[in-house]
Amino acid sequence: MCTTWPQSTFRFAITTSGDTLTISADEGPPGLQQASLAASQPPDGSTTRDFRAAELATGETHAQADDRHIPDAAITERFYLALGRLAETLHGSRRLHEARASDGWPRHGVYFFCEPGEVRADGHDRVVRVGTHALTTASQATLWGRLRQHRGHIAGSHPGGGNHRASVFRRHVGAALIRRDQLGRELLDSWLDRHGPRPGFAAQEAHIEQTVSHHIATMPFLWLAVPDAAGRGYVERNSIALTSSLAQGLDTPSASWLGHHADRPEISSSGLWNVEHVRHHCEPGFLDLFEHLVDRNQ
Repeated sequence: MCTTWPQSTFRFAITTSGDTLTISADEGPPGLQQASLAASQPPDGSTTRDFRAAELATGETHAQADDRHIPDAAITERFYLALGRLAETLHGSRRLHEARASDGWPRHGVYFFCEPGEVRADGHDRVVRVGTHALTTASQATLWGRLRQHRGHIAGSHPGGGNHRASVFRRHVGAALIRRDQLGRELLDSWLDRHGPRPGFAAQEAHIEQTVSHHIATMPFLWLAVPDAAGRGYVERNSIALTSSLAQGLDTPSASWLGHHADRPEISSSGLWNVEHVRHHCEPGFLDLFEHLVDRNQ
């Protein structure tokens, strides 16, 4: 690595427990990113170290040559088969209206939402949103904390509501509801104002928050434990690549999908409640790591 980029300064840090090595660069060519190497136990029970993150940082993956010759349909199918195994491990998908903090969530992870009425050609649910949290080492956000933001409030002064300014997922869904129901440009502008409701629109926004909570609460989702920040970002963007119609995703939304009314064209065009990474191309070797993470959740 140092030989390849002699102009860069690298830092290597290992946790006191010895299970994670973090590699970062002060500066370097585009695509050179921080990587974390986490100790792992592969499915066969042997002891090894997962150096996939380091391979990603250098762009040298063992599966690079093979992945580029696999048809998109085969790659996507392999991704969904892995999600199916994850669903079996988790004893099925969950819905936010039944989720609680005490449900035993991993501290960090990536989540995959489906949506009633949105299915693949084979009749199985298609992924409509991929998300994560805490992409910097300084962040204290947790997986449950992010899911709770998307869910909204169960109790308190505004039960059934939420805060779309703390959840971009809620923001997108609410904007689509306003546009679908033709509630007016002024309400949409207020909803999209990151500083808070504009004068006279607080009550209308509160009603939209409740509708958003109801819509998101019924969406089944899975979650995958991914301990390190670099790994979460990697899994998120490549999963989006394999499910976005603007990238390698082959499954299109239904004619009645709410996302067709989204304020952002990336959403209606990709078939996902995502804006970032919807044109990303899946990186070589991703499925090997993804399957390994899924199998490690067992």
